[in-house]
Amino acid sequence: MNRLHRLCSVAALLLTLPVGCSKEESTYSNDHRVLFRFYSRYHPTSVLSRAVGNAGMFCLVKSDIRQGATHLLVTCNDMKTTEDLPITTEVERRTIAAAYMGAGNALFVGCSQFDGPKAYDGQCPVCLRDKGGSQHPLKFVADGQTVECTQCGRQYNLKAEGAPADNLPDGKNLLQYRITATTEFIEVHN
Repeated sequence: MNRLHRLCSVAALLLTLPVGCSKEESTYSNDHRVLFRFYSRYHPTSVLSRAVGNAGMFCLVKSDIRQGATHLLVTCNDMKTTEDLPITTEVERRTIAAAYMGAGNALFVGCSQFDGPKAYDGQCPVCLRDKGGSQHPLKFVADGQTVECTQCGRQYNLKAEGAPADNLPDGKNLLQYRITATTEFIEVHN
């Protein structure tokens, strides 16, 4: 094969390669490590187990260790339902002990009306970018579909891909993570 023919073959190959990021690559964040698995089979009546299959339902999930025991603290977006789930089985203890739950150890997990199960970081993405650290928690506001930064007051819409709800300049969507939801488990990961 002559040199010109090889050069043309390489050029043709390069033209067939995808350019830029695919939607999936650009949708999900890798800025903070996330690996969280919740065993629905051990907690079938938990609000978290129900949230991933009910459109418009979201939960704020945090982990906590008290007196040597791990607990998941779950707050539903109805702002009336909270759960303190003790993690009791060996497989759960190992999984939760090794869990990474985003920038500040909190995740919003639930179900979008149009796109199915969703998982977002529990920290304000603009404050994380501008101030660093991990002390920029989000909380549910009255409608239950919007979360607000306790530091800067920015609001984000959970039912619209975590988009800014307040039209402030330099808006940024919530950090979103991949989610797998089955009858056995819910897994959130990068």
